[in-house]
Amino acid sequence: MAGELAQAAETYMRSAEAGRKAGATAADMISSELEAYRIALYQGHSEQALPEIERRLQQLRGWWRQTQQGQSPAEAPDQELLQRALIGALDVARAAHQRLENWQASLDLLQETAELQQARGDSEQEQARTLFNSYSPLLRLGRLDQAQALLERCLEVFKQADDVIRQARTLGSLAEVWNQRGSRLQAIALAQQVLAMFEHFDAPQERAISHGNLASYLAEAGDYPACAAHRLAEIIYCFVTGHRQDLKRALNNHAIHTNQAAEADADYRLPLLLDLVRQPEFAVLRDFIQASGQSIEALQAAVDELL
Repeated sequence: MAGELAQAAETYMRSAEAGRKAGATAADMISSELEAYRIALYQGHSEQALPEIERRLQQLRGWWRQTQQGQSPAEAPDQELLQRALIGALDVARAAHQRLENWQASLDLLQETAELQQARGDSEQEQARTLFNSYSPLLRLGRLDQAQALLERCLEVFKQADDVIRQARTLGSLAEVWNQRGSRLQAIALAQQVLAMFEHFDAPQERAISHGNLASYLAEAGDYPACAAHRLAEIIYCFVTGHRQDLKRALNNHAIHTNQAAEADADYRLPLLLDLVRQPEFAVLRDFIQASGQSIEALQAAVDELL
C-alpha cells in the first residue's frame, strides 16, 4: 500500500520460503509466489511474469482435476485450500492477460473462476463480485450491450445484499458504459451519484477514483473548469493517502487534459486549493484535509511542486 513494490514482492517470496521450511504444501507456496508475480504486474513486467504465472496455474489445475477424480494429491491434500489457491491463481492470470490486453483470455479465466465458485456453493453475491470484473474486457471488445446487462444484473445482486460499496462501484462502471456510448450527460450524472455515495464512507481512495472519473467525463463533455476542479480533488486525496500509483495516474490524466484543452483553445487550469475547498461541493474534501492534520498551504505547495 505504501508503494514499495520491490519489498512487497520480496516479502511474498520470503513467505513462500518460510512455508517450505515449515512443511507447507506446494499449493500453499504457489499461492505466495503468485502474489509476488501479481506485484510484478504492477511493476509493468506482465509479459515476463505471465509464463511463470501460467506454469503455476497449470499445476494447480492438474491437482484440482485429480481431486475431482477422487484422488488426493500430496502437493495439495486439502481440497478447500486447493480450490482457494486455484481461484487466486486464476485471478492473477486474469490480471496479467488484462494488462496485456488479451481481453478474451481474461473473460475465459473469469468464467472459469465463476464456475469454480458455483461448484463450491459460493453465494450469488460472491459470484457477482467475480463476474463484475468481466465488464472491462467486454468494453474493450466493444460488447457494450453485454457489459451493460452484466453490470445491471450485478447491481441487483448487490442491492439485495445491501452491499452499498459494490453498488457504487457498479454504478461507476455503468457510467463508463454510457460514456462509451457517447451519452456524456448520463455518464456525468452517474459519476456524481457514485461520488456522493462514497462521501458517506471513510473511503478516500474510492473518492479519489470517483473524482478522477468524473473529471474525465467532464473533459469529454468540454467542461474543462469543472474537470480541473475534480482533477485537483483527486490529486489531493492521492497525495494525502500516499497512493503513489494512483497519484501518477492522476498527474498523467492532468497532462492529457492540458493538451486536449490547448488543442480545443479552452481554459484548463487547476484552481487554487483554498478556492476549491470553499465550494460547498468539495466540503467533504475540506473536512478530509482538516482531519489529516495537513494545512491547505502545505498541500498547495506540494501540488505546485508536483506540477
